Amino acid sequence: MGKRNYGAVLYGFAITFLILVVGILLSVIFVFLTSSRLVYVANYWKLVTFISLIAGGTVAGWQDARNGFLNGSRVGMVYAFLSILVTAIFIPQILSFRGILWRLVYVLILSGTAGIIGANFRIISRHKSKFSPVKSKYNN
Repeated sequence: MGKRNYGAVLYGFAITFLILVVGILLSVIFVFLTSSRLVYVANYWKLVTFISLIAGGTVAGWQDARNGFLNGSRVGMVYAFLSILVTAIFIPQILSFRGILWRLVYVLILSGTAGIIGANFRIISRHKSKFSPVKSKYNN
């Protein structure tokens, strides 16, 4: 078995959490300044969640380039667990098995794919010098 790198998962989740907090603050400011309806805030919240999961999964994959999908998926699992827990505490009426399953699948695929992208970017950046052309006196 390979070495487990929980630091990459924690760092990726920290990025996810930071983007979510900034998104919450911006949505609160938006609601107070414009007196917008909740429907528009819900669409905005989906976008913030999407961006934060992609960023967190990419960072987790970047941190540990060997297991991009695994670390990105772990970030997604932590996010899904915490969001389901918060929903169960504050709004238990809207929880359903189908909703929980959809949230898990959506989050795992999104953050896992972002983890693969982050790992590939890390590998490319490590080996960039190998792929650059050799400069010699004959090349102009």
